[in-house]
Amino acid sequence: MTDTATAQTSATVHVAVGVILGADGKILITQRHARQHLGGYWEFPGGKVEPDESVGQALTRELHEELDIRVVSHRSLCRITHHYPDKSVLLDVHEVTAFDGEPRGMENQPMRWLDRRELRSDQFPAANRAIIRALHLPDHVVICDFVTSAAELLPTGPMANAALIRLRRTDSDPSPSNYYAMASKLFQLYGHSATDTQPARFLLDTDLNSHADTLQLAKKFPLQVAGFYLNSHAARQIPVGHQLERADDLLLGTSCHSEMELHHAAELAVDFAIVSPVLPTPSHPGKPGMGWPTFRQLASDFPAAVYAMGGMQLTDLETAKQAGARGIAGISMYRKKG
Repeated sequence: MTDTATAQTSATVHVAVGVILGADGKILITQRHARQHLGGYWEFPGGKVEPDESVGQALTRELHEELDIRVVSHRSLCRITHHYPDKSVLLDVHEVTAFDGEPRGMENQPMRWLDRRELRSDQFPAANRAIIRALHLPDHVVICDFVTSAAELLPTGPMANAALIRLRRTDSDPSPSNYYAMASKLFQLYGHSATDTQPARFLLDTDLNSHADTLQLAKKFPLQVAGFYLNSHAARQIPVGHQLERADDLLLGTSCHSEMELHHAAELAVDFAIVSPVLPTPSHPGKPGMGWPTFRQLASDFPAAVYAMGGMQLTDLETAKQAGARGIAGISMYRKKG
């Protein structure tokens, strides 16, 4: 997303939102006054973008007026459109990574610093809940072909708890019943052996026809299942306007290989897309990949998080972030790595 003013219509309120990060990684939230629209809810601070302002200018002005701080650096997190019964809002959400001053409620609004795992979606306005999901996205998405030996291919050590792990349903065994049975066994294994306070988090492959059963599996293992994943074929089968059922705290991701697929992913309101191939990869010999400049453009135009995949190495993480990615995704680079 570029930091430019966006045209507003009378039906949509354009808002700059700041996710303010403290030195300890905690996030500042404020509470809306009872007299305000959606009073009593907690929120990420910010305010309306005026017609002559960029998002960055509005963010800087609003946070100074509300909290008496000066924004030093910020980066785009996500862009969300939400329709309330009485109005629609377009939220341009930026992480504030550095600021001057000590935040204080200039309008006597209550404030709290919370770890991102303490953010509860039911305490926020509906439009803010997608922000919470975006904050739960890690730097890495590990893709595992889910066959009998899948557990042997999963990352171990710190990476197991620092990544989302997509359990990819393979063409060689497309049966949903087999997939659910193996996933249940894997979740039980992780549930009994996990010693970390934040267990491994998995994404379940789903599609339009099998989603009801996939949702039931997610409800059975709430600690292990972080959300759902649509491969590019499954995403194409979902009509625009159809929303897959899921709780507010469950993620939805998809695969994209073109601008057209990204456009459709945006219409499906996914939380993230994995874009590939970025660089040449041994699995697709002869294909050069789109390159970082094209990836950067695709990422800047997409309203949710984007991960780079194809030819990635762990050392490419910072390069990907500089190109607008939330992180990187892959298969082989994570095998047998802690």
